[in-house]
Parts: sequence; C-alpha cells; structure tokens
Amino acid sequence: MSMSTVHEILQAAMYVQLIEVVKFCCSFLLAKICLENCAEIMRLLDDFGVNIEGVREKLDSFLLENFVPLMARPDFLSCLSFEKLMTYLDNDHLSRFPEIELYEAVQTWLRHDRRRWRHTDT
Repeated sequence: MSMSTVHEILQAAMYVQLIEVVKFCCSFLLAKICLENCAEIMRLLDDFGVNIEGVREKLDSFLLENFVPLMARPDFLSCLSFEKLMTYLDNDHLSRFPEIELYEAVQTWLRHDRRRWRHTDT
C-alpha cells in the first residue's frame, strides 16, 4: 500500500464496511504522517468521516505538536476550517508555543483566504 492507493482502498473498505481494513488504512496513514502529508490525511479522514477509535486523537496530537510549522504550509491552511482552528487554539497543548507565534499563525490563516476575515467579529 502507498499514499496514492490508500484513498481507493479506504473508499472501498468504507463502502463494504470492512472495519478491519479501514483500521489498517488508518494505521498506515498515521504511521506515515509528516508535515508534508498531514493536510492530505486530515482531508481524507474528514471526507470519509472516519471515526475509528484513536485515529482522530492521534492526528490531533500530531497537529498540536506541529501546529506552528503546519500553519506555514498553504495546503494545511486551505483545509483548516474556522471551527477546527478554534478547537486547536483552545487546547492547552499549544501553550508550549510563544503567544506571538500563535498570533502570527492566526494572522497567516486569515490572510490565506480573505473570506476568513468575517470571523474576526467572532
């Protein structure tokens, strides 16, 4: 299996409800997670609504551990919704980053898509 084939395998496994295959695909994705493919994995799990125990937690843990570097990646900025951004910012794990870096990360997220400025009133 490769990153390029896991999408099709996961899609087929979800369709025929082969939970063990879905779990295997999720384990594969999480074992391969890095800054370069994190956004792709997040999008893939969101698209399929994968809610296998532990998968979302492991992904979120990676995201929180690498939050500031990920916020410099356009692919990650594109798939990060306002709701997810707020969830991550509300997590105490981000306290390891200096506040100025988090502020700049939010500014980067806002500048990535000018439609996001509507959230500044929130």
